[in-house]
Amino acid sequence: MKMHLGDNLVGVYLHGSAAMGGFNPRKSDIDYLVVVDEPLSTGQKQRIGTGLVALAKDAPAKGIEMHIVTLAALKKFTYPTPFELHYSQMWHDQFANHQVDFATQKYDGDLAAHLAVTRSRGIWLYGEPIEAVIPEIPPQFYRAAIVSDVEDAGEQIVGSPSYYILNLCRVLVYLLRGEVASKIEAGNQGAQLVAPRYRQLVKDALDEYQENARPVWDRDDLKQFAHYMLGEIDRIMGENPARGE
Repeated sequence: MKMHLGDNLVGVYLHGSAAMGGFNPRKSDIDYLVVVDEPLSTGQKQRIGTGLVALAKDAPAKGIEMHIVTLAALKKFTYPTPFELHYSQMWHDQFANHQVDFATQKYDGDLAAHLAVTRSRGIWLYGEPIEAVIPEIPPQFYRAAIVSDVEDAGEQIVGSPSYYILNLCRVLVYLLRGEVASKIEAGNQGAQLVAPRYRQLVKDALDEYQENARPVWDRDDLKQFAHYMLGEIDRIMGENPARGE
């Protein structure tokens, strides 16, 4: 980053599972947040993207996820949040094939969650301290980001059981306890918070995520759990719209 950005680089921060003690090299990506003083040129974005594509061969199976944001975007925080560049495994082929539009300003609702996690539990890697750069994110925007991430659980949980089970637990833990939790922490707490009939399902998801077991998933059980959890989330938010704020 320093090579490409020079004095424009404000700081580099690690967040996500690698910062919260839940990293699994076969299940997790590595999440970085990079803050710059001034917007990037198209040429800088292209060069950074090329560098990330080259780094991907040495990354964990799920790759690297990185956002670059400006100080101005953080000081005048809006939701969804504008960013300079976003790279992840999902975008690897587009970057590799030079198919990314670097000219259009883009926004990402997920950044509210990334910023909140960085602020509360991130690890400083370079530059200015986290507290001097990353603001407190209004709780309603963190909540909106994590709820948005599980809205499709009813359709997608069968394809990625442990991902959705643990992320649904993460939302429940935040709504009930106000805690920013890792997947492992959310699963451990969620196993006590969900209805008794679903507690083993959560434990199975934890076992799979930590590679302690390979559960045999039942499609109907997964669908019912997603329906139950989405209903609980709606109920809690409906009973107290300010929950988590």
